[in-house]
Amino acid sequence: MDYDEIGELIGKIKFHYIETGEWNTTDCEKLLNLTQHVPILAGRRRGVRTDDLCDIVQQTYQAAFQSIAMLTDDRAFPKYLFTIADNLCRKYWLKRYKTKQNASIEYLDNKQTKKTDLQNSLRLQDDRENLRDAISQLPEVYRQTIEMHYYAGMKAIEIAETTHTSINTITSRIRRARKLLKTLLEEA
Repeated sequence: MDYDEIGELIGKIKFHYIETGEWNTTDCEKLLNLTQHVPILAGRRRGVRTDDLCDIVQQTYQAAFQSIAMLTDDRAFPKYLFTIADNLCRKYWLKRYKTKQNASIEYLDNKQTKKTDLQNSLRLQDDRENLRDAISQLPEVYRQTIEMHYYAGMKAIEIAETTHTSINTITSRIRRARKLLKTLLEEA
């Protein structure tokens, strides 16, 4: 990657935009061709699905061009892109995690309402509340791992890639968290 060429292109793009109020599409396309691998790399490192990676790349460039005037070192544009893409990937995983967690809770709620026996419904509700309380009492590392595994439906290898942790550590955390949950639930 030629940082001097990128810095020169950024300078031209900024200057043209300040003078005309429009983007110089030729220079923007050149810049895109020189740097498009940066947000793709960030997305792949974070384990973003290929289908969603195009959206991440597009959002990265939109955010970068919206605040390109604030960039002080034009040669650092690739690092700037990587940071934006990395943050968007984090938001992607948080959104995916929250969506699956809500879907799981809604599924459990719908399943519970179908029960005709009132005692079973109350017992299930108490068990679920006890489980939520027990999960909230877990140390942060274990709680996050358990939530990603069970609520978000992520496999151990996906969690390892997302958190930049070894798969052995993740499986150990899941196993230890289960033991802690069992102990906490037996006390309750």
